[in-house]
Amino acid sequence: MAIRRPSGGTYIFTPRTMVFADGIMLSNPSGRDTKWVMVAPEEIERVDIIYGPYSALYGGNAIGGVVLLTTELPDETEITANTSYIFQNYRQYKTDDDLGAYTTHLSYGDKFGKFHIFGLYDRLESEAYPVSFATQLKSAGGAPSGNTVYGWDQDHDRSGADRYILCSYGYSDVTTDLLKLRLAYDFNSYTQAEINFGYLTGERNIGDPETYLTDNAGNKVYSGTVDIDGQSYTISDSQFYYQEMEHEEYMTSVSFKSEPDEG
Repeated sequence: MAIRRPSGGTYIFTPRTMVFADGIMLSNPSGRDTKWVMVAPEEIERVDIIYGPYSALYGGNAIGGVVLLTTELPDETEITANTSYIFQNYRQYKTDDDLGAYTTHLSYGDKFGKFHIFGLYDRLESEAYPVSFATQLKSAGGAPSGNTVYGWDQDHDRSGADRYILCSYGYSDVTTDLLKLRLAYDFNSYTQAEINFGYLTGERNIGDPETYLTDNAGNKVYSGTVDIDGQSYTISDSQFYYQEMEHEEYMTSVSFKSEPDEG
């Protein structure tokens, strides 16, 4: 959900829509990373959407609405397996890359007497295109230093000021793995207890920053004082950087449901 400022222009992204799966909150009130991945399509029985404004039942974070996912456990053997590959050519400024990604999804569910079991495994490997670029405002230039570079691009920033595009920070290697297990026991036809466990781990590595700048000999330039279009600019050693990020997330729940037809 996005709300525009009263003055127009910039959008403010707000966590004002809540998402629940069997009463477990998948949305994040402090951010935008709703954990949709924790629910497989083959689990979903129904989806209810309550449009805002918020009520006392869900609180202020539901001002944009509430999404209620209701899942079901299999009563017989169910096996799902699929994989897909995605390819794209990404071009922005002087960056021109062929990027790919693939996903794998496996799930198994069954019922043994009064016990239900459901498990799934998801894996994603992706090359994500760069979203950040190093820039220099044209107005920040100084007297020529004699070290002319080539290859830069140019456009305007949000305020309309002229700027030079020096590099992209490179594409990201993204990997995520998801394991989920559900175990349930039927006490009778309308009473059920369930244990739900989910584990999500991921990595994002940005290790190939791409400079657009070259010197007179054709060598790539990553730092120093350089001349662009007759003016000098200083590129710091930290302008081109590398990143490695890892995260782990857990989701656990224990539930007890009793829904008699009468009484």
